[in-house]
Amino acid sequence: MEFRIRPFKENDIADINEIRSMRGVIETIPTLFSESVSFTEEVMKSVGPNDPVLSAVIDTPEGEKVIGNGVLRLTEKARLRHTASVALIVHADYQNMGVGRAILSQLLEIADKWLMLVRVDLEVAADNAGAIHLYESLGFQIEGRLKYAFMKDGKYADLLIMGRYNLP
Repeated sequence: MEFRIRPFKENDIADINEIRSMRGVIETIPTLFSESVSFTEEVMKSVGPNDPVLSAVIDTPEGEKVIGNGVLRLTEKARLRHTASVALIVHADYQNMGVGRAILSQLLEIADKWLMLVRVDLEVAADNAGAIHLYESLGFQIEGRLKYAFMKDGKYADLLIMGRYNLP
């Protein structure tokens, strides 16, 4: 399967909304099945103007289709400007095909080579072994556990905090 990574475009929002509410994705992120496209639009508008946002796309007869999205949210606080948080989603039909790795690798390249960030962190569902493996393979380390941090299938679930460091 061929896909490409490009900067986020506003017309990606409907596809991102579809991804955020599908089985195989919704269990791993703090969202609801009922999330509207306008809600997803507000989420994307809340991304800072300097925050890198990338979409993985494939070409279809109807045009581009987003199959993954990632954002590197830069910290605004002055003494934390060397840090950022990353969020990543991949369409359920395209997981374990290198899409998440490609998006995250490009975001980390931006973090390291263009923004000179020292720390990038993320939260991941503690039972999401595939994502944890991906993050560890890219240098993230588990830093802690947030017990009962979110709801999953009617039960409280834990989140892991993971960090990656690029010291000068």
